[in-house]
Amino acid sequence: MTRRILTRWLAGATAAGMVFMATASAQELTPFEADVNAAIDDGLDYMRTNNWFTVVNNGNGLGLLALLEKDADKGYIGLDAADKLRARQGACMMLASGTFGARGGFYA
Repeated sequence: MTRRILTRWLAGATAAGMVFMATASAQELTPFEADVNAAIDDGLDYMRTNNWFTVVNNGNGLGLLALLEKDADKGYIGLDAADKLRARQGACMMLASGTFGARGGFYA
């Protein structure tokens, strides 16, 4: 009798866990989240089109962060070859600029 109760309890707990996992992973994006993702995609497309990753500007760091965080699970490895080149160029532009890390304004 105890074995039957335990078996039923484990089967019920397993089924409840599977239902919970299915609903948690199948959640739709809210309209706000969809708008934010669309805005980030549009901004990255603008930066790609206008070569913002290859010139020194105030948007290098934010653009590089958005590019790397677009698919947060994969990061740099998940980028295609063209975006990897853009990421490297953007990082080089940040390091080459005198304003990176406020180096241009530091006096010892």
